[in-house]
Amino acid sequence: MQDHPPPKISLLAGVWKILTLKCDESTGLVSDGFERDLRPMERWALRMHLISCRPCRRMRAQFNLLHQAASKLAKSTHTDTPNNDDHPSPDNQTP
Repeated sequence: MQDHPPPKISLLAGVWKILTLKCDESTGLVSDGFERDLRPMERWALRMHLISCRPCRRMRAQFNLLHQAASKLAKSTHTDTPNNDDHPSPDNQTP
């Protein structure tokens, strides 16, 4: 009979995290997800929480909407900014 090594503590901690994620932690992960790739355990914890938490699903949808609006605004502001060569500053004008 072959002995199996005991499960790693980090694996058990990760499973526990998946099953016990709180709403404030979920909000943080949704926000973090716009700035970086979430680690696999974070993604699973967030997915499992969102399955059972309607308010957090709504919050994620609102964050997505805000993120899309901010991205569109940043793109339109960047393309609408005049080039300094077209409009010389008063300091660079010749008399």
